[in-house]
Amino acid sequence: MIKANSNNREALRLWLHLITLTTVVEKKIRRNLKTKFETTLPRFDIMATLDRSGQKMTMGDLTSRLLVSKGNVTGVVASLVKQGLLKRERDKSDKRTHYLSLTNKGKREFSEQAKAHQGWINDYFSGQEMSELSAMVAQLSKLKETISQNQKRGVE
Repeated sequence: MIKANSNNREALRLWLHLITLTTVVEKKIRRNLKTKFETTLPRFDIMATLDRSGQKMTMGDLTSRLLVSKGNVTGVVASLVKQGLLKRERDKSDKRTHYLSLTNKGKREFSEQAKAHQGWINDYFSGQEMSELSAMVAQLSKLKETISQNQKRGVE
């Protein structure tokens, strides 16, 4: 087996393909969310994160899972709360801490959006065999683990 190294351009080619694919799919999703639900990808991502967690989350937990800063989501969260899609509750023991969760209305809206989102993703990747998709997921998971291990070793 030949491993990627500093003289191997395949790693760069892979990175460029990943960026291109991500950009293309993300643009389609953004457009579909706007057209079908009059919403944005950041709003969808916040609701998806809260839905997946299945429990209340602090703003810090939410931003950590989204890999963004609090400043990036504060306005979006405020808008979702104002529309009755999210509930913000103050911690009884620490008044500085607030917990976020989906309201029933938010759960219903997100469920509809998530179903459509799954359909779009299925359509985008419909030309691939299940075995090919599974193999790509396995390879990308392995790559993610390698990058994580390299970070722990101080490789930047």
